[in-house]
Amino acid sequence: MKKKIYILQPTYRRMDGGKIKGWTMFNHSLYLPIFSAVIPDDWEKETCLEHYQEINYETDASVVLISCMGYDILYAGEISKKFKSRGKKIIFGAHWDEFSEKILGGVCDSVFYGIPSPNDMKNLLRDIADGREKDKYEFGVNINYPFDYSVLKGMKFPFMQVQSSIGCRHSCSYCCASQTYKSRYRLRKLEFLIDDLKAVSGMTKFVSFMDQNLLNNPVYTERLCRRMIEEKINLIWGGQCTPDISGNKELLALMKKAGCRILFLGLESLQQESLEQLNKKYQASEYLKSIREIQKAGIFVAGYFMLGMDGDSAESFGKLYRFARESHLKIPVVNILIPVPGTKIFKDLKDNGRLLIKTEEEFAEDNPVYSVPSNLPFFTPSNLSCTELRNGIRLLGRRLFNIRNIIRRSVTYNPAYSYVIFRMNMDLRKKYYAMK
Repeated sequence: MKKKIYILQPTYRRMDGGKIKGWTMFNHSLYLPIFSAVIPDDWEKETCLEHYQEINYETDASVVLISCMGYDILYAGEISKKFKSRGKKIIFGAHWDEFSEKILGGVCDSVFYGIPSPNDMKNLLRDIADGREKDKYEFGVNINYPFDYSVLKGMKFPFMQVQSSIGCRHSCSYCCASQTYKSRYRLRKLEFLIDDLKAVSGMTKFVSFMDQNLLNNPVYTERLCRRMIEEKINLIWGGQCTPDISGNKELLALMKKAGCRILFLGLESLQQESLEQLNKKYQASEYLKSIREIQKAGIFVAGYFMLGMDGDSAESFGKLYRFARESHLKIPVVNILIPVPGTKIFKDLKDNGRLLIKTEEEFAEDNPVYSVPSNLPFFTPSNLSCTELRNGIRLLGRRLFNIRNIIRRSVTYNPAYSYVIFRMNMDLRKKYYAMK
């Protein structure tokens, strides 16, 4: 067997069936630089990020390692079949949900869960070379090594992605990470993260932290910011966070000094009943105050919302629109609640007979039309019909992302920031206006 591996991250399909290519607000995961970093030195490697490159089905690699976005697992299966017909060994990696294994088992030779260490990958490739690979490997979470960002050079990203932790300390009922990590998180050693930040600083000035929650460990976040300031790592960055960061004014000031300019808050709902259904430990009545405290620190705020929960009604769409304007959110993202298999909300809706899909496989079959944002309901709401919910999201999206509102949100004190915010809003506008 030729000791060469082809590491592939497919793109995913839009709601209209086309593939996401090039610039998009919602980009790719970090698995390409992660996997490239753990390939043994005695193996050749070739990589492909389909967002920006075309898949090389004629590669001379003997092994193909695919890590797909969960949004479009069936598309990744189609790719796998093409490689299998060419006699390649196929590995699917970094999957966390077991229903993926059911779907991918017939189109690959092996699936691994978690993130492998260099030694894990060495052993896996040795098993494949010897013809004794297992159907499944469990690797846990191994992130303490520098990632290989050289595989992304030459690609025009709106921002480069980095990661300081995996997992989240919260246990929201709709969240895949909550189910996977059981309300635990793993921090990277700062030395490796600093190495990554220095590596990407030569490729871009804009960075997005892919952490589920930048506030998992405030002491760690403070140390990170101080190191970035001390070592003059001049990057403009943002990431996901919880609204309770508003109470830590010292940390917010430090984050601003270290280059943080936008935080994406998972607010989810303005209805307290819905927050309780989602097991969110916040008070909706405090959201506006929290946002304003973050803005006072000089950091922009974007907000994620979901509709269709038990506390939502026909009035929820107008209420959310008014809140987005009053709070001066730079990017409001609104979806229908998606009950992902394996989450508590999926089980609850299934037990109550409210799911509109019968199996996890059926969810995957529908999922190719899922995009961010989505107006595809997989369940029956309590106080709205599915048609009202779908049309309500579509019309709300069109109101939020009309040109006048986009221009108003994009005005900042810095033209570069205004440009990025404008592009993100325009990217979302296309998706809302494409909704049927």
